[in-house]
Amino acid sequence: MPGYGTEKQPVYDTAAENRTWRHLNFWEYPTYIHAELPRTKCGQCNTIKRVHVPWAIKPRHYFTLKFDALVMTMAKDMPMNAIARLLGEHDTRLWRILHYYVEQRLKHRICLK
Repeated sequence: MPGYGTEKQPVYDTAAENRTWRHLNFWEYPTYIHAELPRTKCGQCNTIKRVHVPWAIKPRHYFTLKFDALVMTMAKDMPMNAIARLLGEHDTRLWRILHYYVEQRLKHRICLK
């Protein structure tokens, strides 16, 4: 039986969870990705998990990886409140993106020592 992360993992149920992610703007319009995520069952440990999608960094994240990359690139040269106004998002959500990647980098740096 295949384990997590394999392509041919069996679907546990079809009671899919509807999710929405904010993506990069198309021209000046906000773009959202909508998807139904089924659950799968691990053949090795019998645990049930929601399917992972490649455009989201973590399970309950509201933004796509490309949107995160845009925010991180802009944050190098702009104040967060200006980015929030430009993208039409609340600055608290954008700060969470920045904090997440900084914390991940610091964890990675500590592991390398």
